[in-house]
Formats: sequence, C-alpha cells, structure tokens
Amino acid sequence: MKYFKKQGGARAYARAQGFTLIEVIIYIGLSSLLLTGVMVSTFQLIDGNKWFSKHVNALVEGNFVLQKMAPLTRDLSQDDILNFEIYLKNSRLWLVTDKNTSTPQALTTIDVVVENLEFTRIIEENAMQSIHFIFLINDMKFKKIIWLK
Repeated sequence: MKYFKKQGGARAYARAQGFTLIEVIIYIGLSSLLLTGVMVSTFQLIDGNKWFSKHVNALVEGNFVLQKMAPLTRDLSQDDILNFEIYLKNSRLWLVTDKNTSTPQALTTIDVVVENLEFTRIIEENAMQSIHFIFLINDMKFKKIIWLK
C-alpha cells in the first residue's frame, strides 16, 4: 500500500496499466460510427457509378444506331424505303440493307435493352413526306426524322 500512496493511489496505478472500460467502449462506438459513414458513402459512389455507366452506354448505343442509319437514309425517295428494313428482335435492333441478298446486322449490343421501335410516316399536303423513327434504349428516347424526296 505504501507504493499506491506515494504515487497517487489506485487510480494512478490503473491509468498506468491502460484504458478504462468506459474509454474503450466510447472509442469502439466512435470508430463504428466513422466506419458506417465511410461504408455508406462508398456504396453511394458505387451505385452512382453504375447508373452513370448505364446511362452513357445507352447514349453511345443510341448515337451509334442513328449514325449507322445516316448513310442509308440520305436522299431517300419513296421507292427506296422498300430496299432496307430495321426491326426489333430479342431486345435488339437489326438492320437488313438489301432484303434480297444481305443478312441481318445487329445495330445494338447485348449490353442495352431496346424496348420500343416505332415508325410513323407523315404525309401532308404541300409538304415533304417524312418518316419518324423512334426507339427507346434503357428508357432513353431516340428519334430520327427521315425526309423523303
């Protein structure tokens, strides 16, 4: 007992040995709060990245389809429309450039889902005729207007 009295008692001896139970519980609680915050923000970043990459992929696919159609639809007459075909099969867009000789060519990859394909022919008096080509890729709407001679 003489040792404890000279050096500050039992409390000083306990502090010299390490942390108290209350201190350990507080440190564990603070550490768990910090780790929870880090995990939540990390998962939000991962989910945001998935959404962004899906959105960019849909944009790239849609623009590719529109660019692929550009040479086919340039300077079309009403009779030229019968020479090529674009159709939807198994959630993908397909193109046949010549119905008699060519095989179908996929316009979209399997990474995206094409949900709708719509052709509308607009015939107005005293105006140029047109075809409106509309399709949805991953809930994004793409539209091309083809003017006929």
